[in-house]
Amino acid sequence: MSFSTKKIETEEELIFYSDALAMLTPEAAKKLYMELEKAIEKYEIENGEIPIKKEKEELLICR
Repeated sequence: MSFSTKKIETEEELIFYSDALAMLTPEAAKKLYMELEKAIEKYEIENGEIPIKKEKEELLICR
C-alpha cells in the first residue's frame, strides 16, 4: 500500500488531499465498492448530498 498527501492553502480554506493505493482482488474491490455505496447512500439520506468541488472532480477524472 502506498500513500501520498498534498496540502493546498487558499485564501478561503485549507485543503488536504490524501491518496492511498490498495491492491485488491476483483471480488474484494467489488465488495468494498458495494459497502461504500451503501454507507454513502445512508449518510446522504440522513445528512444531505455530499458536495464535490469542481477541482476535486477534475482530479478524480485525471486518474
